[in-house]
Amino acid sequence: MWAQPSTMMSYIRALLLLLLLETCTVILTHGCRRSGGRRRPPPRRPPPPPPAVKAEEETTLPPVLVVESAQGSGVCLPCGGSDKGNFEPTPVDHFGLEAKLGDAPWQVALTEKTGSNILDDNFCGGTLINADWVLTAAQCTKGRDPTKIYAYIGLIDLQSPGPRAQCERKIEHPDYSNVTGNFDFSLLKMEIGFNLPMIPFVSPSCLPSADNPENVDVLLSGWVTQEWSLDSGDNVNQPHMLQREIIRTESSADCAYMYGETCPTGGSCVCAHAIGEFDSCQGDIGGPLIHKNGDRPELYGVYSGGYDCGSPRFPGVYTNVFRVKEWIIQETGGECT
Repeated sequence: MWAQPSTMMSYIRALLLLLLLETCTVILTHGCRRSGGRRRPPPRRPPPPPPAVKAEEETTLPPVLVVESAQGSGVCLPCGGSDKGNFEPTPVDHFGLEAKLGDAPWQVALTEKTGSNILDDNFCGGTLINADWVLTAAQCTKGRDPTKIYAYIGLIDLQSPGPRAQCERKIEHPDYSNVTGNFDFSLLKMEIGFNLPMIPFVSPSCLPSADNPENVDVLLSGWVTQEWSLDSGDNVNQPHMLQREIIRTESSADCAYMYGETCPTGGSCVCAHAIGEFDSCQGDIGGPLIHKNGDRPELYGVYSGGYDCGSPRFPGVYTNVFRVKEWIIQETGGECT
């Protein structure tokens, strides 16, 4: 006799349950399998870390012969640098020669304006002491706002000026007298110092290592060292090219005899006379008088004036830099070494 349907269904359910229990026992014993009977692959190992990159060996750069100025932001060169000036004799029958780049690498032109042509704006000369400081005459800066003064370097043509820096402050010598002209010195500090290694044909002058030598040849440079003078009213023929001239110093006794209290005996002044026909003129005030002492182009004088501009009868008067050397070093840090 056949079982009833309900009994039959119970029998089938029991059979299926038994089959399910056997299957789970196999799985627990041998591990679970994916459909199709394939075993799950083991998880991938993470990729190995990249090989460590060796640090690059430090490269030692060769030293560069530059130094920072003692009291400023500029980058300096040793005084004289690679451009030590041109001390070749100049003709005696003509005042001066047009200078070439590097003939007077310490030369500075001072203006109160900027532009591509400063011929009409150059009011005085100056000398580069280091990357941050210029030495000129106190009569050039007296009464002027130093922040309105610009110093141009690396130029020979006022109609094509070179790099410039704006002045930040001035220090006029405390003993300067606008009556006698004694101690006619002024220091100008640049707001942002020059990066001299990057400027061709420029190097500071050296400070004097000895007092004023007598009867020696010295180099004078400027833009008005000719017959032309600021009093001539001749704006057409005003020289725009830098001039250089070899002149000769005189004894302090002769200098004192001709100029009296302006240059009293004792060497406060350097008097120098052109070997040719003429010497300095007003536009050169504040400019350099350089003596070649061995390998050192030393600043011996700052042009201060004289009687009868450019006259062969009277020597030019230059204030003696050696007498204020310690003051210059104290205020500026001195020359670059």
